[in-house]
Amino acid sequence: MWQKNKKQYSYWKVNGVEYSSNNVIKSEGTRSPISSIFSRDKIRFDITFYLWVLPSSGEFTINYTIQNPDFVSCGFYFDTIPYGVKEGNIVKLYASEQNGKAQYSLEPTWFFNYNNSNDSILIEGIFNEP
Repeated sequence: MWQKNKKQYSYWKVNGVEYSSNNVIKSEGTRSPISSIFSRDKIRFDITFYLWVLPSSGEFTINYTIQNPDFVSCGFYFDTIPYGVKEGNIVKLYASEQNGKAQYSLEPTWFFNYNNSNDSILIEGIFNEP
């Protein structure tokens, strides 16, 4: 009997409420050095590196404006509301390898609504390559 290759779950907390998903998609650069993993849920995440393939080690500073291999873009969405790290805050995303796939960890970090800086959420989590 053949066993399906099951996707790993990603787990995160928003203001202490736990979420998880294995509805995650991986994309690696074919024409440009951009790779990412992102979920397709109502409450979702998007992690993008400026590398040809997903890194499986290292630490990356979250930044949305600098597109180079030392930085990563990391955003969260509640329905249609996007949240990101406030510019100027130094926040790290840590890469490692689990079960032969990339895993990214985020320590508790404040993310702010792009359209309303008075709206913020505290997020932490483990995000796995599918």
